[in-house]
Amino acid sequence: MELQDITSKALRIAKKAAVEAEAYSAQATVVTVYIDDSAIKCIETRKDAGLGMRVIKDSRVGSSTSKVADDSDVVRCVETALSAAALSPKDPVFRHFPYPARSNVKIKGPDPEIVELESEDLVGLVKGVVSTAIKGKKVKIPNGVFRAALVETWLSNSNGVETGRKNTMLYAHATAMTTDTKKGEGEEAVFSQSLAGLDAESMGISLKEGALASAHRRSLKGRKTVEVLIPPHELGEMFHGSVDFALNAENVNRRRSPWAGKVGKPCADPSITLVEDPSDPRGVMCSGHDDEGNPSSVRALVDKGVLKGFMCDEYNAAISSASSTGNGLRRSPVEPMGHYHMPVRINPMNLAMRPGRKSVEDLVEEVDQGILIQKFSSPNVHPITGAFALEVRCGHLIEKGEIKGTVSHCLLTGNMFEALMSVNGVGSDSVMCNAHVMSTVRFGGQELVGSD
Repeated sequence: MELQDITSKALRIAKKAAVEAEAYSAQATVVTVYIDDSAIKCIETRKDAGLGMRVIKDSRVGSSTSKVADDSDVVRCVETALSAAALSPKDPVFRHFPYPARSNVKIKGPDPEIVELESEDLVGLVKGVVSTAIKGKKVKIPNGVFRAALVETWLSNSNGVETGRKNTMLYAHATAMTTDTKKGEGEEAVFSQSLAGLDAESMGISLKEGALASAHRRSLKGRKTVEVLIPPHELGEMFHGSVDFALNAENVNRRRSPWAGKVGKPCADPSITLVEDPSDPRGVMCSGHDDEGNPSSVRALVDKGVLKGFMCDEYNAAISSASSTGNGLRRSPVEPMGHYHMPVRINPMNLAMRPGRKSVEDLVEEVDQGILIQKFSSPNVHPITGAFALEVRCGHLIEKGEIKGTVSHCLLTGNMFEALMSVNGVGSDSVMCNAHVMSTVRFGGQELVGSD
């Protein structure tokens, strides 16, 4: 069935029994190649289509999801949503779904190479990554996943919203490990809308260089206060667990965002500007409307260190008597299958940090004593307090502007929200990481704790 046919049928059924109804249909065609021990172990092509249904009846909200193979699946999904609404308590906030609104955001179309992709095409790229990384037999690739997908969605509601999107996405992630007695690890990830976003040779070289560089790690002794350079992928993960949380209107409404009530006040160093930019062709979740039908827009959330606003969906906009910012999403930048199963959550489409003018090398040269992080064990930050204690799996010590050794088995401790106020350098690099475009950032005055 066509996606528009699915939503049209669902609405016809739902409107007979519900005051308001919303039908969200999605389908994905996905080619995935898996690596195990430097060899391709599995190649799969999957296709999935389904429906996510929400209804409002007598101030009660019900929802359901289902894969869709024929009309009976649509009928069953709608009936389940209506039954769920009948059993739900009254919701004092959610009175209606969005009304039609035009978006001024221009979105890049699907990548023709991914639309026409055969599994052999992706296999060729994967082989290029692996052969480059293992050349010389000093490094192996223990595991990896390379995924290319065509994703289509369509949203219809009883207020007249009709909007859809067709986009392509590429996700690649692999790890590397040295093969001799001095064990080192490397890791690389790629997020892109196009097949051209994956440079097989470049990724293979980065995996090899990362593994070889970390093979000479030594344990750090003692405790010191240093400047810390955090690269885009690690910083993107830290932002996801802290900055995204702070910018989420639901957390503001629940009084758990550390930035609640601080619009117009400094929340970061003036070198930090964060722009929600759904027009950026690098963003794998970009679109003119969110998954509720509200228009997206290009807007600064943090401008030269000053908090300008939050990300909001329809429900939380109603709570705060505001307007949705078009951030009600069901999508994932990693997994294209099963979007219709996901509930609406507030997330960035593409949160981009404005890059600086200095290269990473320039930032390093300005450091008297510091560390350039290559890899954290797990870059988790407490979302409410901002506190972190991150194990450094691999970091390069800097003395007088030069790399003087590689360390591991130490902790970087601090607070993310305080660290944002201590930024003293933003790199000119700009890398897509999940739903963020990040640069290398240099933070001042962070504590590095080694063994006694």
